[in-house]
Amino acid sequence: MAGLTDEGFTADTLSEIQARIEGRLKVYDPEIDLDPASPDGQNVSIFSFEVATLWQQLGMVYNSYNPDIASGKGLRNVGLLTGIPFGSASRSSVNLALGGTGGTVIPKGSIVADQDGNEYSTSFAVTLPGSTECVALQAGPIPVTAANTYTIKTVVPGWTTATQSVDGTLGGIAQTPQQYRNLRNRTVMRNSSSVADVVASRLYELGLEQASVVNNDSSVDTLPDGTPPNNLHITLGEYSGVTQEQIALTILEAKGLACPTWSVGKDASNGGTWKEVEDNQGVTHRIYFDEAQPVEIHVGMSITFLDEDYAGAVEQIKQAVADDINSYLTGEDVDWSRLFGVITQFGKASIDIATFVPQLFISNTATLPTTPGNVSISSFEYATCSVDDIDITVSN
Repeated sequence: MAGLTDEGFTADTLSEIQARIEGRLKVYDPEIDLDPASPDGQNVSIFSFEVATLWQQLGMVYNSYNPDIASGKGLRNVGLLTGIPFGSASRSSVNLALGGTGGTVIPKGSIVADQDGNEYSTSFAVTLPGSTECVALQAGPIPVTAANTYTIKTVVPGWTTATQSVDGTLGGIAQTPQQYRNLRNRTVMRNSSSVADVVASRLYELGLEQASVVNNDSSVDTLPDGTPPNNLHITLGEYSGVTQEQIALTILEAKGLACPTWSVGKDASNGGTWKEVEDNQGVTHRIYFDEAQPVEIHVGMSITFLDEDYAGAVEQIKQAVADDINSYLTGEDVDWSRLFGVITQFGKASIDIATFVPQLFISNTATLPTTPGNVSISSFEYATCSVDDIDITVSN
């Protein structure tokens, strides 16, 4: 019988629980009819299922301390121990100029809709003519470009127009549990004494999932990637939704004032990639960094589920694998064996073996190899993966 041991907690499966209950009932009454179609057989099946569900919940309680396994509120609480709140979805916002009869007061909470039917609420009351911030009623990345047109939904006599002249602020989607795990695991380094770890974790906390920081602490030697002595070389992947000024300020605050930054283009005629920002004393600093290019990763696998209850596990595996690959640092290779730990936690999935070869393949092209192997990522690239690029075959 499974349960809590010195080695951890192992839950009994539904079939084990049902077999144990049926065996004890047979001892009590050898003539009892436990056929699945009989009343007693149905009662045993129902009771076994409820007990198995309880076992699974007890396992989740036991693992609530482990950020790699915990889910829901337990995962959020583990993250909060290190000061990392769960990333909820945010709403798009836009500044609209309101027109109509002068002196008309437009109440706070008045509704307008864009050409796609997305509705926005005014953040505060405004007297015409005037402008106000309007926030989308629906959370998520609703486009708010200057090309949008708006229809007034809340009828206010004298209010006739709502127009947009500049792009608004795009909302964001909520983090998935795997993204939150990656964020929590990376940002626990922010109290490290290593300059590179501190800078990388601060950038990751800013929302940059692909960030590589190389610290050349030598006073004489230049690194193979060209980083001069006593310089930081920072390479960033995709950073939509974050401005270069925010990136530069985050680097400035994390690296220390006596540590200069360097980029590949810094010594070239174009000056490289850089932004100037001010510290809290008003002194201007030029921060250099490089921008990496994405490498699309394709994944194929054949798996067998060892748990009888694996509803939705295929979709969960795809999302977890994509989230894991998208969290890799710039220049970090995609190691196929690393994905085993991501896959097996859903429905107790097991990678199939064919002629001693595990059936898990990755590639940087749509054509997958016939033997497992890693995908090399250069210092100026980062791995990216979509659930549409992952193919899963389930074996019986």
